[in-house]
Amino acid sequence: MSTARHMIALLRSHVDGDDGEFLSVAMQAAAHEARLGHASVAMQLYLNSARPAAPGCFWSLLDLPARLVR
Repeated sequence: MSTARHMIALLRSHVDGDDGEFLSVAMQAAAHEARLGHASVAMQLYLNSARPAAPGCFWSLLDLPARLVR
């Protein structure tokens, strides 16, 4: 899957509220980057996808506009 297709799938799963699919695509993107030799990007994708943001923390606030729209 290309990076553009990963982005489309990530956006679609986010809009649909499908957390499982979102994390699955993020892991696929991490694996894709690792295969390309982009270890740093792959690790960032993996680490940021492997742990959910705690409620009220800075990272969870980044999703605030999406929650207000729903």
